[in-house]
Amino acid sequence: MRKLESRRPRVVIVDDSRTMQAVLEQLLTLRLRYEIVGIASDGRSAVAIIEQTRPDLVTIDLTLPYIDGRQLLEALHIFPEMKKVVVSAAACENLAVKASLEKLGADSCVSKSRMSQDPDGFCHLIGMIMRNSKKLQEKASLLGMPAPAPLRGSSGSGKRIAALPILSYPIPTDEVERRAALQGLGLANDNVDRRLDLLTEHLAKTTSYPACAMTFIDQHTQWIKSSVGVDRGFTPRSEAICNYTICGDDPFIVSDTHADIRFAKLEVVLSGPMIRSYVGLPIIGSSGVRLGALCLLDTKPRRVTVEELTNLRSIARIAAELVEARWEPIRYAA
Repeated sequence: MRKLESRRPRVVIVDDSRTMQAVLEQLLTLRLRYEIVGIASDGRSAVAIIEQTRPDLVTIDLTLPYIDGRQLLEALHIFPEMKKVVVSAAACENLAVKASLEKLGADSCVSKSRMSQDPDGFCHLIGMIMRNSKKLQEKASLLGMPAPAPLRGSSGSGKRIAALPILSYPIPTDEVERRAALQGLGLANDNVDRRLDLLTEHLAKTTSYPACAMTFIDQHTQWIKSSVGVDRGFTPRSEAICNYTICGDDPFIVSDTHADIRFAKLEVVLSGPMIRSYVGLPIIGSSGVRLGALCLLDTKPRRVTVEELTNLRSIARIAAELVEARWEPIRYAA
């Protein structure tokens, strides 16, 4: 009979938030006594760490730079013994999203808010997942079947994660629904609408920011539909800081783009319009889909104030109602 090794489960944490990295590390090490063998802030780094360490458990955030968390999860299917737990935003509370992630190989999906509210429940869930994995190994051993070998070091199975498409921006969890809504509402263009211009003009004046823009992003393009202080038109999606804004419900703030590795080399930072500070809020439709972004821009580093955020929130809500009422959905033949 094969004797199983008694050792602490080894974990890699994949999340671009330092706060969440610290929270997960504390829960997994202090409460569960697991061993953290790697922490990655983006999907590309995660691939390298996972291939080198071959952990027993990987926690994955969905909105990551370079390689989207969903793509990373799908790529890890070649390691069936490795447990994968998605720890992300409110999208994990959506049953359809959870089902699609589990189909890609997630052993469980936990929203960050629920994890914060019930850390004991989160630890209990992780413990159950890892215990069930150990029981399967023990059962295989009792039946005389080859148990999955523990994933240890780079000399493990020798498998390598297939090359993934490298993205310079994260992909929202509601990407399919979001783009369908843009198409139906006719928003993916730079056609002039005076009522939207009135909103951006008002926001720029009441916040003293030199530039303000309302953007909508389709598969490859960011459409600047209304703007003050920057040109209306379009940019490649890879140049859009608003990619990060439409991935969450909260304000996305960059006080100094030169000090942020995600944006320091973007063309919109290094040359026109030379964005140095950015504050964005998603334009959220009545169905909960994040249709676009409303943002404030400056050519110098600055910190946003509470009053400026309040104005931004108010105008973003008005913009959401206006764009849904302004365009009648276009019906396409099946």
